[in-house]
Amino acid sequence: MLEGRMITAVVPAYNEVELIGATLEGIPAFVDEVIVVDDGSTDGTALAACRCSRSVDLVTHRSNLGVGAAIASGCKRALSRGADLAVVLAADGQMSPTDLPNVLQPLIDDQADFVKGDRLAWPMARRQMPLHRWAGNHLLSWLTRLALGTRVEDSQCGYVGFNRCALRSVRWDALWKLPERLALRDHRARPSHSRGSRARRLWRGAQRDSPPPRAARDSLRHRPRVAPPFGAGCYRATMADIDIFNGDADGICALTQLRNADPRQSTLITGVKRDIALVAKAEVAEGDRITALDISFDKNRDGVVKALEAGAEVLYVDHHFAGEVPESDRLTTIIDTDANVCTSLLVNGYLKGAHVEWAVTGAFGDNLKASAQTIAKPLGLSDTQLTLLEDLGTYMNYNGYGSSLDDLHFTPADLYQQVRPYPTPFAFVKDAREIFEKLETGYREDMAAAASVKPTQKTPTTAVFVFPNKAWARRVSGVYSNDLANSAPARAHAVLTERADGTYLVSVRAPLDNKKGADELCRKFPTGGGRAAAAGINALPANQLGAFIHAFSAVYA
Repeated sequence: MLEGRMITAVVPAYNEVELIGATLEGIPAFVDEVIVVDDGSTDGTALAACRCSRSVDLVTHRSNLGVGAAIASGCKRALSRGADLAVVLAADGQMSPTDLPNVLQPLIDDQADFVKGDRLAWPMARRQMPLHRWAGNHLLSWLTRLALGTRVEDSQCGYVGFNRCALRSVRWDALWKLPERLALRDHRARPSHSRGSRARRLWRGAQRDSPPPRAARDSLRHRPRVAPPFGAGCYRATMADIDIFNGDADGICALTQLRNADPRQSTLITGVKRDIALVAKAEVAEGDRITALDISFDKNRDGVVKALEAGAEVLYVDHHFAGEVPESDRLTTIIDTDANVCTSLLVNGYLKGAHVEWAVTGAFGDNLKASAQTIAKPLGLSDTQLTLLEDLGTYMNYNGYGSSLDDLHFTPADLYQQVRPYPTPFAFVKDAREIFEKLETGYREDMAAAASVKPTQKTPTTAVFVFPNKAWARRVSGVYSNDLANSAPARAHAVLTERADGTYLVSVRAPLDNKKGADELCRKFPTGGGRAAAAGINALPANQLGAFIHAFSAVYA
């Protein structure tokens, strides 16, 4: 972090297994996050990056799409992770990390939104650079100046930096499909109201194929030159895609189906399973496309209305209580609160079974075994394959529970990014066995701890369990409730987990033989909600514990 700004390095990489480790190790400590984009490497580049002592966020392309696509994926990821400033570094170590402060400083000082290095400004550039590259660079830079209408000295230099305003102003999901060029466009028609309308300028830093002497490097880095303004204010280029989803198995599997069928480079908004008021967190502008999955419309109505008023288009798919749904030509809803339906199943219908294995996984994760088995039947899966999908769904669902992201083995956004490239769960488990095994181990250990807790109250029709304020208890509360329901389908179960503030996190499962009433029961208490078969309360006050148990027992007497 520099001067209170979150710094992210984007490192596009293709077959750089020998050099990427040293490159990552050399990134300064003030860089908060390193995003490595493995662009379809075949030499183990991704594994080498993960083995580095520096923690990295790995984004993978299943095939080689080119450096433009890799940069686009990395910058979109940086934007979704909350980066204030982002800088692009080559995986082969061409760009000296010692120049990073000088690339970033004009952004920090608000002198520019975009910074680009200029190797040709270095007096020794002509001697160090082969003649054909030097001449070709000048020619391409001249053509770039003609195309952009602004002065660009070194169009081929990839050492670039962005502030958040610039990151949001580029349509990253479409940029790589265009010819390789600078992502600088003047959009005076719609200035951002969040920034004053004033000129932005390019700073020319340095990048070298061969490092100059130290004195020359110091002289160059401390002598930035300013080009004419390339645009007035910070402008939004085009629409953005925003994917908002529940952090459990159903939400992740639903989005995985959609993005396999309709790939988009999107901003991700998610959280722990109980964090469902998510739409209002999106920064929305006219023309944006919002996809909201597996989060109650009732809890997000205000956010949806504001997004529609801003001119966004919204696709909303869910199976929880919705309440009143506004009418709008820009709002498409697929909402079904039937107790045997989940969002993954609704998306499966929407896509006409295009990626049905992920729908089966999501349904298993939502404890809809009969529904999962029904849609899986035409696939002709073996018992072993079906069990694998059930286990994966259960483990992904387990990973979503917790009072904060710190409780989870993987953040939902990270887990989604891991599964997203795979058209089937079988391919994911084969390639990412270590992730599957980490979830499996955590699940089994936490379930064993839960099994040692005796019920506080138990009758032929109800059972109440109270768990301590421990991370394992927060992680396991939902899936243990499902396990209890499966083992005693005629009984309703409530699992209450103590919270640090003295309240209780509540998971309620209606009897599998009578999937009714859980949502109505939980909505009687503050922070309660859910669906008929499975519902919960995020923070039940301690002084209402007795009232809850009494109401729970009465509903399922």
